[in-house]
Amino acid sequence: MEPKEILILGLVGAYLVALAVTTKAPPHLLHRSNLKNTFIAWPASHSIKLKCKANGSTPLHYQWLKDGKPIRPRRLQPLLKTNQWFLRIRYLIPSDGGDYTCIVTNAYGKVNHTYSLYVVLRPRSRPLLHCGYPKNTTTQIQTNVSLQCIVVASSSLPDFRWIKWNTPPKNFRTNLDFTNGNFTAIDPIHYRTLKVEKGKYGVELQLNNVQEKDFGLYTCVASNHLGRDYRSAFLLKNKVKTRNEDEIRTIIPKHKTTIRITQGTDSNTIVASANKQTSELQVPFSAVIGLTAGLLSLTVGAMLWCHYNHKKKLNNQNQSWI
Repeated sequence: MEPKEILILGLVGAYLVALAVTTKAPPHLLHRSNLKNTFIAWPASHSIKLKCKANGSTPLHYQWLKDGKPIRPRRLQPLLKTNQWFLRIRYLIPSDGGDYTCIVTNAYGKVNHTYSLYVVLRPRSRPLLHCGYPKNTTTQIQTNVSLQCIVVASSSLPDFRWIKWNTPPKNFRTNLDFTNGNFTAIDPIHYRTLKVEKGKYGVELQLNNVQEKDFGLYTCVASNHLGRDYRSAFLLKNKVKTRNEDEIRTIIPKHKTTIRITQGTDSNTIVASANKQTSELQVPFSAVIGLTAGLLSLTVGAMLWCHYNHKKKLNNQNQSWI
């Protein structure tokens, strides 16, 4: 690049800088699409950051007001700054709720934006368990199974405990005696945290290689400093229907083989019999009629033959007499 071209580019750049400095631009807010939601509900004891970034001719001056008045220093946040493009309020309390207005000014104008902040108090309550968990579960020996327990509401992080009743109490659906009850606490090594919706908590009990002693009544107990809630479910054994001998007969007509399958507990025995044996057990009606007609024909034929022979003998005797 020649020196003349470099000089021209330098002059153009200086002109653009001077133009930007001398432009009389009032402030305007950036990211206006993010400023459409003016109402904000935020939980207590959390922190919030209200944003009000603007552009325009410098210098830009920011000021935050609450309910139209300057914001006073907070006891929980003595060094609260109200002259930046954002307002960060820490450890919200109910009295922090109100209308917060951001005002941006320069020598050529001003712009403002207002947020309505509502501080939501957490409900103070004992844990409330989901009515659908845990569920009665049926399984077989040497399988893996899990029982789930979900808290839908709690004012603080609940503590979960799983227990197994050695003898299921008669009143397990209404009231359980955790003081004198006959149960065993399950080691938390078998617990697994569940991923549930925000504000809910869940724990899963995992039982691997289930044995006969594992079947019975299980109870999930969730508690906090205000109380507890519990729900129970049975782990049941899946009874497989078995018989010492189950015969399945398959009859195939016309010179086929009838197969009888005998199933035992240790082995399967297949016994095949010829169609001759089957025909002895099942004789068609047409064969009965044919057999009856044949016997009748033989009987009539035998009678006619005897009558013929008797008549012939008589004729021979008469001839000899004459």
